[in-house]
Amino acid sequence: MIANINATGILDENRSVKSTSVYPNPSNGIVHVTNDGQKTGSVKLFNLQGVLIQEFFANDFSVANLTAGIYFIIIQTDRSTFTHKFVKL
Repeated sequence: MIANINATGILDENRSVKSTSVYPNPSNGIVHVTNDGQKTGSVKLFNLQGVLIQEFFANDFSVANLTAGIYFIIIQTDRSTFTHKFVKL
């Protein structure tokens, strides 16, 4: 018996992989975002309950005024959206 199994979804072999970095992580001061040459639209900082804490429109921002804990950073670029876990000391 021969089975022909086809995967579902869309295959895009020509897609270039883009990535972002958030550093230093953990931090208690200035945080930097790099995004592989893509233009950053916004950087949103959420707590673990999903509440928007702050929104930035730059690749460098301060977390000095935040309470220590775990946060999620959502980076919106001109081509993609990336999510990172972030720890504030």
